[in-house]
Amino acid sequence: GNLDGWTVGGYSSDTGVKPNSNGTYTTSGVDGNYLYNTWWQGTPLTQTVGNIPNGIYELKALLASDQNAKLFLLANDEHSEVYTITTDNKTFHDVSYEFKVLNGQAKIGVVGGNDAGEYLVNGHWWYKADNFRLTYKGVDLSIIKEAYETALANATAARDNSEYINIVGVERTNLLNAISLQPAENKSELEAATTA
Repeated sequence: GNLDGWTVGGYSSDTGVKPNSNGTYTTSGVDGNYLYNTWWQGTPLTQTVGNIPNGIYELKALLASDQNAKLFLLANDEHSEVYTITTDNKTFHDVSYEFKVLNGQAKIGVVGGNDAGEYLVNGHWWYKADNFRLTYKGVDLSIIKEAYETALANATAARDNSEYINIVGVERTNLLNAISLQPAENKSELEAATTA
């Protein structure tokens, strides 16, 4: 086991990939022989997954900590509702969170909350994690339309910026053309306009 592709957001003692065979870390329900453990601060563990279709996704993971610990799954700039661990720290719980992807990538992960169940960006409660799974649930037109509207707002802001005068040639033409698009409200035209 290793942390390839994952980012540990901050320092906390006894943090890293640990063998489930070591009694300190042994947890029932582990997927394989290793798990992730962070002690004391519950700092965030994240990974960015790119080149994925826009739409609705479900993030699932196995989480464990002390009974009554508060944990959150992370997805892009959002987080799940608080998950309260209901057993001792030797049993994984399969938790899930549904979220939207609007820009072709998802930053997923986990972080410990505080005793009151409040989300803290830098973490609090220690935890163990394993077997993150990201499942594409589908798309609905409102998500593609939201991605288009975000791209349009960004393009309009670039045009209205005082530095816009420095944009010339093909870049200027492409920006103005992208802003002037009036896509039909269907999947293919909205997706094409979003990347214009």
